[in-house]
Amino acid sequence: MNAPTINRFTSAFSSASLHLSDLDHPDAGFTRRIRDVLRTESHFPEGFNVPPHFVGRFQRGVSQDQLDLLSGEPGKKLSWVFGHDAFSSFAGMNHTQAMLAVGFSKSWLRKRLDDGTQHRLVIFPCSDDELVLGTWDNMMKLIKIHYGEEVHSRLFPHLEKLKTFHIKRIDPSGRLRYISELSVEDKLIHSEFYSVDKLMKLSHVSLYDARGFFYHTMGCNYLFIGKGHSRDPDGKDRLEYLLPNRRIHEIPHAYIHKIEIDLESIINEHEGRILTKYERCQEVANKFKNREVIRSDSTLVEGILGRLFEAVFLKTLKTYLMSRPTSYLLQVFGGDTIRELCGLSVPKALLSLGFSKAYLARLYQEGYSHKLVLFPEPMIRTHATWDEIFSLVKEVYGSDIYEKLLPHLPALKLKHFTDIKGVETLKKVSNLHRQEKENHPDYFSPEKIRSIESVSLLEARGFFYHSIRCNQLFEGMGYTRARNGDDRAEFLVLNSKVANIQDVVVVDVKFSFDELED
Repeated sequence: MNAPTINRFTSAFSSASLHLSDLDHPDAGFTRRIRDVLRTESHFPEGFNVPPHFVGRFQRGVSQDQLDLLSGEPGKKLSWVFGHDAFSSFAGMNHTQAMLAVGFSKSWLRKRLDDGTQHRLVIFPCSDDELVLGTWDNMMKLIKIHYGEEVHSRLFPHLEKLKTFHIKRIDPSGRLRYISELSVEDKLIHSEFYSVDKLMKLSHVSLYDARGFFYHTMGCNYLFIGKGHSRDPDGKDRLEYLLPNRRIHEIPHAYIHKIEIDLESIINEHEGRILTKYERCQEVANKFKNREVIRSDSTLVEGILGRLFEAVFLKTLKTYLMSRPTSYLLQVFGGDTIRELCGLSVPKALLSLGFSKAYLARLYQEGYSHKLVLFPEPMIRTHATWDEIFSLVKEVYGSDIYEKLLPHLPALKLKHFTDIKGVETLKKVSNLHRQEKENHPDYFSPEKIRSIESVSLLEARGFFYHSIRCNQLFEGMGYTRARNGDDRAEFLVLNSKVANIQDVVVVDVKFSFDELED
């Protein structure tokens, strides 16, 4: 079949609301041609397009009541639609690939396969005065109109930060996304689902709460940036609009097409099978047990971050990535580091990551255990450079500490750790038992820095060593120099409760003292 011209529109739709009296309306002709072309195609053909005043929505539901509405979830007063520009970008895609292109995630689609969700594509004409471009300012106006002044007043104080803060800064563990991807039945009764009722019951609405409301009730997912267009996972921008939710049969000249999810489109392209991020983390974790750390399975570790840490009384999934919740920032390693651990015994892997034999021996003798925590990358991560760390210090610890440390930034960038006089004390203090360390006069906590009127270079370096664990191997270039001379990317993330991280995997890392001596 030759590529259709702009006058041969396409869709595998059935009629939704075409009345006999409307058959001569120009829009009725457009929708008939859309239907006729896509009815015979499993993909959007090359050259596919729709008139500029037509919009579309991938609609879904588990019951007929939900399928009757543009947005079937209870409480939805507004619906997202994409403009005609999105249709032209669908050329060559099947319907599932088009859903991925407009922002649906593979993980969400996989979960909908399990709960019986039906998917449909709705295309219909819409006048300009019905459509509202999806910007933060416009969202606030719509909330005031459709949800009322009280809801608006609770959200409005956070507007400026919502405009400038990426969602990964607000929700680094991806908890809002996790809740959003539950089934409709499960998420509506979940205590962390941000409905209007939940928002109104809060005594104080935080930035996280506000973003949660926009995520769950307004449908502003992790791709939403509030500038009127949606950025798909490939980085392409498409116009996105909001309009009042309504019954589809009330929309003139609307057409509906039932969609079957194409399994091949949501299979992990490297693994050749459906593989969730949790499963990927689990496979890595299983290979980290005993003496074999991980095989050279390079595709398996892409998109995974790891954190190896120690604790005496660690209750799995009930603690923080760092054993103390007051430790706000911590370093993690990426998939490239995991690959470098191939074939190493656990002790050698620990040494390769920068732990010293003396430090590991002391922890072993004191009864510490080690845990490997693996989680997908969607957590906010920052390359561990001096500039980025200073920015995070200001954000996390406050301007007072930032301003005391800032004068030493040039020297910290230029000087090697050993070029700073007195740094051996920092190493010795760091190796002490935690209680002894925290009571030591040369332990540089945030409180200690605040108490010093004029912070020296050594004291500044001590803060980064003790409070953020930038040890003697840290060079502030975004990479850590391992003992074998290899450079590996290192990142900083905000400390989070392990239980709040989506698809997290925790595994015991066990070894004997004899292995360490080897």
